[in-house]
Amino acid sequence: MGVVLFGRWRIKESSKEQFFITAEQERLLGLPPDPGEAGKQTLVGIDSDKDGVRDDVQRWIGVEYSNSAESRAALLQHARAHQAFIASVAASTTSSKEVLAIINANTCLSSVFGPSSEAEKNIKLLETNTNARLEADLLTWKFATELPRTIPRQSEWKLLCN
Repeated sequence: MGVVLFGRWRIKESSKEQFFITAEQERLLGLPPDPGEAGKQTLVGIDSDKDGVRDDVQRWIGVEYSNSAESRAALLQHARAHQAFIASVAASTTSSKEVLAIINANTCLSSVFGPSSEAEKNIKLLETNTNARLEADLLTWKFATELPRTIPRQSEWKLLCN
């Protein structure tokens, strides 16, 4: 596993490279502390600042997209929707609200990065970085196929960004 010093974090299907940042860089970017392996011990992980985004995901977004507010906003929307869904799975309270939020967040990502982008693939790999998270994530599509909904035209995708 390679080390990248405060640079681009390249995520591959078989491995995720870690990045290391200084406390000053962490403070300047407004990032929570690195949860380390403790962040993988539960389905919902660690969200120390209670903003609805797992700390490891928030750190990746903050470093990888530090120069693009629009990209960060779209990725954070996805991360919040995914985290809310995972939390609802953990609590056995999943509803159409959480599933629609993920669908809208996916559409927002496509409006910002293009369909099937590397950013979308990378955040999904990070969000499902344990077997339990991957299994919970697969439920999204089970629920999504049961929801009646209208698919927006591509010209309307940006409207689904918060």
